[in-house]
Amino acid sequence: AVIVDYDLQDQKYYWTDVKDNKIYRSDMNGENREVVVENGLVTPDGMAVDWINRNLYWSDSYTSRFEVATLDGKYRRSFYIDRLNKPRGICVDPVNSYLYWADWGTFPFIAKMELKPCIFLLLVPL
Repeated sequence: AVIVDYDLQDQKYYWTDVKDNKIYRSDMNGENREVVVENGLVTPDGMAVDWINRNLYWSDSYTSRFEVATLDGKYRRSFYIDRLNKPRGICVDPVNSYLYWADWGTFPFIAKMELKPCIFLLLVPL
């Protein structure tokens, strides 16, 4: 596992596996393991659970994109941002409707994006 997050409401752990290129979830006791997302992932090395809107966000540093789906993996969507190179380390703030991330690419930076509507703001060029 590269990234682990949890959903307290459903008592589920979520994690990315860059060896299998999948996102999994299970009960907090480790039982009922299931694949949530398995197609089209290359390096899923960032992930965050939106416990309010019941969504799962992840980044793929190989494809330079973010994706979102419901917590069961349905209604999957990709979204791109021009400056993305190697997005990692994402965090969602569903209360204020922001997605934060670090980009480890050629010109590293930390940024945030409003989730509704999608507005990109560069916070810290590194």
